[in-house]
Amino acid sequence: MKPHNRRLPQITGVALLLLWAMSIGLMATPLPEDNPHHDIEELYLNIADSLPIYRYFDDTIIAEGEIISGHVVVVKGDLIIRGTIRGDVLVIWGDVEITETGIVEGDVTSVGGQIRLREQAHVTGLILETDHPDATLGAPYLYAERETYPRLYGTLRIPQKGTHLSLQYNRVDGAFLSLVVPRKWWYRRDRHWRGYGFIGYGFSGQFWRYQIGVSRWMLDPLRFRTEIELEFHDLTDTQDEWRIDAGENSLAAFFLKYDWRDYFRRRGFSIALRQNITPYVLLQAGYYRDRYESIARNTNWAVFRGTQDFRPNPQLGEDAGTMGSVLLQVTVDTRDDWERPRRGWFTRVAYERASPELGGVFDFRRYLAETRVYVPTGAGEQLRLRVRAGTAEGHLPWQKSFEIGGISTLRAFPFKAFGGNRMVLANVEYLLSPNIFEDFLGTGGLRFILFADGGDAWQDKENQSFRESLSSFSLNRWKTDVGVGIADQDEDIRINIAKRTDRSANDILVTLRLQRAF
Repeated sequence: MKPHNRRLPQITGVALLLLWAMSIGLMATPLPEDNPHHDIEELYLNIADSLPIYRYFDDTIIAEGEIISGHVVVVKGDLIIRGTIRGDVLVIWGDVEITETGIVEGDVTSVGGQIRLREQAHVTGLILETDHPDATLGAPYLYAERETYPRLYGTLRIPQKGTHLSLQYNRVDGAFLSLVVPRKWWYRRDRHWRGYGFIGYGFSGQFWRYQIGVSRWMLDPLRFRTEIELEFHDLTDTQDEWRIDAGENSLAAFFLKYDWRDYFRRRGFSIALRQNITPYVLLQAGYYRDRYESIARNTNWAVFRGTQDFRPNPQLGEDAGTMGSVLLQVTVDTRDDWERPRRGWFTRVAYERASPELGGVFDFRRYLAETRVYVPTGAGEQLRLRVRAGTAEGHLPWQKSFEIGGISTLRAFPFKAFGGNRMVLANVEYLLSPNIFEDFLGTGGLRFILFADGGDAWQDKENQSFRESLSSFSLNRWKTDVGVGIADQDEDIRINIAKRTDRSANDILVTLRLQRAF
């Protein structure tokens, strides 16, 4: 995709604030209403074949006997195909129906709608449904020809963001302004290569950061996708992405002087091989060569809480240095949506081996596993469960250690209260029906979530084997809490009230969140 040319204005305090307001979230500006959907067309249409593109607005019918030699795009309307289209079909915010006489000599894609095929309908290419184009996509569904059930492509993401400006804020970078070229998942057989990355500047730290990557898929683009990737980078990195995303953390740091992430500098390169066994199962093997360095806290400014200080950023000390490691990872993902899953499960198991023979000064084996389960129980209710566990052999440096406590983990305990080379965490949530309290409390529009957390992280002997390390696990060391969450309908804003179960004094913690814990 060709990036739009942009001229950067002079950065002033007001301009930074405006950019900030425009780029909340991971901060991509959505397509304006008068945009001709060029980015979406480029993603789903085979532009390389130079066929003409016929664009329609509102409901459209291709009559029986009619032949269109070119791609067809319909925006904000349904498309009924009774004739022949010699090209691809793209419908944005509408449904597609292909009747008994309908023929499509190409792919059929519906963004934000459904695709229906009658018994004799004929499509030579792929048939794909995705979600709303202006939002971060949930899971795409792929329908084989004449099948009536969706099959989730859990490990294959289709980002809709094009090249965009991003503005984030934290206590080491300060305001971090970057130009981002996101990863694109090309399933088209004429597009094998993709580039991605960013270049950005931290105004408080006064340093540049970048990521430059290129990948190529081979073999089948969907069912048995093979992809190799090479990347060079110089990053302000963190281990805390699973705890809180960059958008919510930036808002907390900018307005309230709460930075829920810890940072280090990581610069080097990686090469990775990914293999889809099925759309649900992804195998990954990678080699990583990175130099790890400490980063100091470089700003103490926020809109509110001016008399308070940001937490110091932890320093690596003896854990700074060059690391050469191999990462092996298996991911299984059957969730029906990545952002707000209603059903399905997610499992990831990772093994990392670092040693001097691989080109560094570190020597350890690290194991990490996580499973999330989502079960709808009817009447707008849902059960959610997460289990996360890790252990290690050898000396585990701080930037690879396990830490829990506080938001998204043990929600009634202090932030990162527990850490070490062993970790077990379990979270369970039950989403109650939105109507359960409406009649007698007048809480229409609110959701109530019951939750409980349990787990621990601790330091154990470094010379233990994997099997020996498991023997140190004991339920007696677990820390537990229970609580209730109050959220809007989509859980975009949520208040958690958590209570420790191990003591009665000073045991309630209230937090405001802009995302789910898992």
